[in-house]
Order: sequence, then C-alpha cells, then structure tokens
Amino acid sequence: MSANKEVAIIGAGPAGLITGSVLKKTDFTVTLFEQRDCLGGSWAIQPLSTLVDIRDGVFGIYSPTYPSLRCNLPKQVMPLPDFPFPDDYPLYARHDDVLSHLHRFAEHQKLLRHIRFNHRFLALDASSTTSPGKRRWQIQTSQGAGEFDAVVFCNSHYSFPKLPDLEPLLPFTGRLEHSFSYRGPEAYRHKRVALMGSGPSGEDLSREISHCASRVYLCAHPGSRQLHRPVTGRYGAHNNLTRHRDVVACNDRTVMLEDGEKLENIDVLILCTGFQPDPAFRHALPDTGLSGDQNTIAPLYLNLFHPKYPELTATSMIQCAAPFILYRYQAEAIAGYLKGKIQLPNAQQRQFAAEQSELRQTGRVDFSIRKANSMEHINRLASMAGIPPPTKETLEILAANNKKRLEHPDTYRDLPWVNG
Repeated sequence: MSANKEVAIIGAGPAGLITGSVLKKTDFTVTLFEQRDCLGGSWAIQPLSTLVDIRDGVFGIYSPTYPSLRCNLPKQVMPLPDFPFPDDYPLYARHDDVLSHLHRFAEHQKLLRHIRFNHRFLALDASSTTSPGKRRWQIQTSQGAGEFDAVVFCNSHYSFPKLPDLEPLLPFTGRLEHSFSYRGPEAYRHKRVALMGSGPSGEDLSREISHCASRVYLCAHPGSRQLHRPVTGRYGAHNNLTRHRDVVACNDRTVMLEDGEKLENIDVLILCTGFQPDPAFRHALPDTGLSGDQNTIAPLYLNLFHPKYPELTATSMIQCAAPFILYRYQAEAIAGYLKGKIQLPNAQQRQFAAEQSELRQTGRVDFSIRKANSMEHINRLASMAGIPPPTKETLEILAANNKKRLEHPDTYRDLPWVNG
C-alpha cells in the first residue's frame, strides 16, 4: 500500500493525535473521529452530576480522570513527537497540564481541522467499492458514514471499566462503584469504604479517600502489589487505611474476603479492577475479541496489525510502562506499512504469531515480564520503522521512577528527582 491514501483514526486522545501527526507528516490524508466535543481522550475530565452505581451502567461516561489526578510518570518519558513538555511544567504533570499540552500539539501539527468531533464510532464494514488489489473500509459513526483505505483504532483500553464477576457482589446493598466514575474524596466523607484492586487506581484512590472517609479497606490478591512496598498495620491520612485480601462475595453490607475475613457495615465498595476497550470497538474488528486477560483486543500481529487485514490496526493493545512512547513507535510502524516501506509476513504467519503472542500475555503475568515484553515490542517496531529505539536515558528514568514509587508511594511525585 502506497502513500496518498485516506486513513480514518478513531479517537483524538494522545494515541490518535500522535498517530495523526505521524501519518500526516508521511503525506496520508487523515480524518480523526472523536466521540466527545473535545480532544484529549481520557485526559479530558468529564464532570459527573451524580454518583454512579456500576449496576446502573456507565453509558455516556468516557473518561476516568478526576480533579486531583497527576501523572505517575515524569514528563521526560511522556513525549509527543518533536514537541516536549514545557520546562515550567511540574515533573509529574497534572491532568489539565497534559490536556493543555495536547491542545498545543494539535494546533502545532495543524490537526484540528482533521478532527470530526461528536462522531461516536458505531461500526466497521468492508466497502462495497472494494476491488481486487484495492480494499476499502466503511466507517459508520453517529453522524454518518465514510470510506477509507485504512483504519487505526486509537480509543485505548482506558475507555471502559473492566469488571470482575459481578454475581457474588450483587447482594451488596451499599453503593457499588468502579474507579472509572470516581471524581473526588468528598463523596465518601464519614463513610466506610472498601476498594477492590491495588493497582495504580486502588493505591491512589484509597490514599485520597482516607482524607475524608471514617475507614478505608484496600483489598486485593497479593500478586497485584508488585509496584508497592508491603504495608502492614494502619496508614493513610488519618491512620484509617489498612490492606486486606481480595473480595470474593458480599451479603447486605458485609464484604467477605478470600481468607475468611469479613468487613462489616461497608457503605461503598469501589472496584479498582482496571479498564478495557470500548465494546463498540472490540466487536468491530473481524475475528477478534477480548484477550484472555480481558485487557486488550486479540489476536493482533505485533499487538497492532489485524492478521488478515493489516490495514486495520489498533494502538495501545499491549500494557506498557511508557504509553506515549509506545504510541509514537506504533504510529511509525503503521505509516511504514501503509507507505509500502515495511513488509509483513503472509497472513498465515501473522495469524500464528498473533495467537502465540496472545498465549504468552494471558493470565497473571509478572510485572517485570510485562515490562520486558513492552520494551521488546517497542524495539522491534523501531527496527521495522528504521528509527532509533528509546534512549538509555529514557530507560534509566523509567527504572528510577519505578524505584521512587516503590519507596515513597505517598510523596514520590513531590520529591526532588534523583536518577538512579
């Protein structure tokens, strides 16, 4: 496939903007379809007028960002192509700083006129105008349809809540929430709150909620705490936060844990169980579905290209410690393939490789393995695209940041930076 082709990009968040800038620079005609009236994706906060019980659904909620959110990565490892964060930004930027930077990037790259706002993606179909050697795809959105030579899905795996099996939790008579709709600690003042899951959301939210709640319980399986130093006893803003084993069931306002412990009189149970792609997206790509770990779409060749139709791609479908860096390398690989500079294996080989990759990534994979896999993935894309891989300094900053988060989980964003 050569240049001067029309490419649809679904989503105008960081991945969509980065992909759009790379493809536009490579002389493709790009159109970005954004379901909201603003760019920025999950970085564009969406105020909610009411508290949301997950049992009522989350339709119409598009962002998990809350007012106090700050990056958990230094700005040096969140670069946009040839457009670094300003020097006067804090090392760990606030969500509104990131959003402002994305706006400036879109203006600088002259992308705004290519974005179709309030166009929610609905469906993807092979075009009736497809002919031998010239396959086209029809995009259906809430505002109409269009035909394109290639489609890039950039609506991330942060766009929809990932839920555990809800059946054992449904008897809970308190409010059952997901971190996706969390908007601040004041809603939990004087409440007894349990959180399920101790990834980044569980760790950050439990600490913030402890400023207002009367009691906070952070519950998770032991293997989920690899990025955090073990804590015993009480901690938190008012010495009112403790760690416990994972939630297995609820009855009335009692939360039952896997070791037999029971948490009584719980007012709110918040599921901090991660995110997954939007259902509309995950049903769109032919012969794909949710990965075994329910986090991404699979099978995809190199976690990026559709095995049978490689002009259909999906970014961010691998868990990575440096997503902005990942988006850039994926965009360069997509541009190289569409321009005809990158040759992929045949369809059968792509399918086999995609299925093998999915098997390796399924289940509870150690964090160090996921980290190594993501960097190996980026290095391979860099080699394919003929561009340098991430620098040694970038890798050192990522390693130093992980160490800093482990040693100082409450204050690492405000401590002076020491690399090493």
